[in-house]
Amino acid sequence: MHPAEPNSIVLSPKNATGVTGAVATKQFSATVLPSEAPQEVTWSVVGTGVTIDQTGLASITAETKAVDAVITGVTSNGLEDTAHWVLTEPT
Repeated sequence: MHPAEPNSIVLSPKNATGVTGAVATKQFSATVLPSEAPQEVTWSVVGTGVTIDQTGLASITAETKAVDAVITGVTSNGLEDTAHWVLTEPT
């Protein structure tokens, strides 16, 4: 029997918000189905001043400016989903 291939990926939270001006982190998670499929997810982010590690933990520094960061998770067979971390300047 062949191992199951992922047939879907869903990131959570889909839309997160935060405030710039200080170091901050936001944990993103991925649900890969079926559960017996490989659960490896490759994470990436597009957004100036935002980084993400391979556990889905996104980070900003105190110097990060307002940005709508797009977080992407990709399964071992190329399926992907995106989420947003909208960062605004403090009021």
